[in-house]
Amino acid sequence: MNKAKSLITKLPAWIMTISTLLMIGWLTLAPKPLGDTSVSLFPDADKLVHAVMFGMLTIGILADRQRQTGWKEIPVWMATLAVAVASGTGAGIEFLQEIMGLGRTFETADMIADAGGSMIAAQLFLMMQPRWTE
Repeated sequence: MNKAKSLITKLPAWIMTISTLLMIGWLTLAPKPLGDTSVSLFPDADKLVHAVMFGMLTIGILADRQRQTGWKEIPVWMATLAVAVASGTGAGIEFLQEIMGLGRTFETADMIADAGGSMIAAQLFLMMQPRWTE
C-alpha cells in the first residue's frame, strides 16, 4: 500500500476529481460521446453507468481531499459533503442536458442513480480508509 500511496501523493492537486469531472462532462453532455458506436447491455444499463461515474467522482473528491490532509481519516461530515457535491453536479448536468438542446434529455432517474452511486461510494470509502490512513 505504501507504494500506491506514494504514487498517488505525487499526482497534481485535485487531479482525480478534475479528470473524473472532465470524463463525466464529455459522456453526459456531448451529443454522441461514443460516436456512432452503439452499446447495448441491458435495459436501463445507463443508470448503472451513472451510479458508477458519480461514485468515481465521490471517491476522487475524498481521495484528493485525503491526500491534501496528509492521509488523515476523512470524517463522515466531509464524506456527506462530497456526496452532496457529486449529487448536485449530477442534477446540474441533467438540467444542462435539457437547456443545451443537443439531443440529450433530462431524466430524474439519472439523478437518483447519480446520488445512489455517490452514497454507496462514500460508504465504501469510509469503511476502507482505515487500511491506508495514518
